[in-house]
Amino acid sequence: MPTTDQDSMLETLRAERNRFFAFAFAAADLVLEIDAIGTVTFAAGAGRELLGSDVEQLQGMNFYRLLSADDRLAIHAALAAVELGARSSTLSAHALDGEGPGRRLDLRAYRPADANGSIFLTFRDRGAGDDPAMTSHLVRNMAGEPDLNRFARAVARRMSTVQIGDAPLALTLIALNSTAATTAAPDGEAARPLMSAIADLLRLYAQGSDDVGYLGAGKIGVVHAADQSFGSIAAEIDALAKRFHRGDSKISAHAKTIVIASGLGKQAATQTILYALKKFIEAPAGQFTMDRLSDGRRAMLAESVEWSSRMRRTIGEGQFSLAFQPIVDMTNRRVHHFEALLRLPERGDVTPYKFITMAEQLGSIAEFDLAVAERVMDVMAKAPIGQESIAINVSGRSLVNPSFVDALIARIRHNPDLAPHLLFEVTESAKITDLHAVNRALQTLRQNKVRVCLDDFGVGASAFEYLRSLHVDILKIDGSFIRDAAISTFNRAFIHSIASLCEGLGITTIAEMVEDETAADVVREAGITHGQGYLFGKPATLERFGPPPVRHPFGG
Repeated sequence: MPTTDQDSMLETLRAERNRFFAFAFAAADLVLEIDAIGTVTFAAGAGRELLGSDVEQLQGMNFYRLLSADDRLAIHAALAAVELGARSSTLSAHALDGEGPGRRLDLRAYRPADANGSIFLTFRDRGAGDDPAMTSHLVRNMAGEPDLNRFARAVARRMSTVQIGDAPLALTLIALNSTAATTAAPDGEAARPLMSAIADLLRLYAQGSDDVGYLGAGKIGVVHAADQSFGSIAAEIDALAKRFHRGDSKISAHAKTIVIASGLGKQAATQTILYALKKFIEAPAGQFTMDRLSDGRRAMLAESVEWSSRMRRTIGEGQFSLAFQPIVDMTNRRVHHFEALLRLPERGDVTPYKFITMAEQLGSIAEFDLAVAERVMDVMAKAPIGQESIAINVSGRSLVNPSFVDALIARIRHNPDLAPHLLFEVTESAKITDLHAVNRALQTLRQNKVRVCLDDFGVGASAFEYLRSLHVDILKIDGSFIRDAAISTFNRAFIHSIASLCEGLGITTIAEMVEDETAADVVREAGITHGQGYLFGKPATLERFGPPPVRHPFGG
């Protein structure tokens, strides 16, 4: 039975882990934890630059007293409205500067389900004296990650409100095709006034605040009445670009309008809209040809039939192969284990990622994941180095399927000697919606001596919720943080903090995309224990790597 000291230590570690949830929202300049009455209980980051006090001084102060008097009530009300386990939209407030408003900040809030009234805040500096229009809905969307699923649901909800006799709705998709526009979308400060002006322009057409969505890569969607002409939208945006950039900008826009009024139910409408959005993102500017949502529905169904046939052939006939990439121990660079990576027959239109996402959408992912797991276990049983540990990717959607879990466990029990050498990496091609079911599956695997890993950690707003809900042995930090760590203070602080947190929780860490010695130095100095990337080896057949220097089950 745990001692009082052990209970205290575990509680401290849980609290420390919760504090890092805030990093899931954005590349924050400052993170605060406040209690139910607003007292700051934890602070990290640029406290003096943003709120006028060092982080040590902030602890114990009342957060609301650090804001301009004009903003206090609004922010208090907004934070009170954040439900357990939920996060807020981006809020805007001014830090107190003497007796008046000073530097303007963007902040977001997260209230964990088990935080006893605490709430976590992240801040990004937006400078002093900015125009309030800069906080428009579109600009706030562009400060975060594109969420196609959310926007598709919003459009479908709007469609469901249309009554018989009402004017039909349309969805206009806009592509800004200059480097300046796309880099400005999430983070480019120089183009923020332009994006604010574009947001104001689009609000004149949109049905409501949820009917404007940032789709990523400089692409935007707007829902509006079908009788409103968007024919001049490209010219208007081009004129704005020239005005804000003094004629030097080459920003231009392509706009395509889809009539979306239809008799589809909400679920079918959401699926079809999501399909249209993805096709628009994939299409080069000016080459998206869909005119009506019904056209998209027919195209989606035809594509689904084609993909279903392809899935059956790939799975039933085993039309896939595997490559293996080494993961090394950062202390001595010896191969520790391998990750099995999917390889498909050469076809330019099909990448492994697209194949997996289509398998998830068509409900074939569990069958495919089981086929891959069986292929890996066959390789391990027969290959010359079959006792080396191998990691297998598995979709969260497969793990909520009891039949998949039962079949996988049966296969493992049929080869019990392989279990200590197996590692399953939970991937997030599709967002995991039933974390409790996934965690039950993971714990069943662990009870059968199999290790489990949370893959691509750090990307997406759900990453820290996954860490909190899924009890895993290993955490793999997404390569985007490693790739830029040498030049990004935030990325270095992030991976160092995660390495420290995982060490305290007894979780092994792996860094992806270690491509050069500079990245290796950053990873090692941060305390990450294992690395993966071209510096240590590209994916290949197992025989290419030869006998490993050390043979051991993962964790050994």
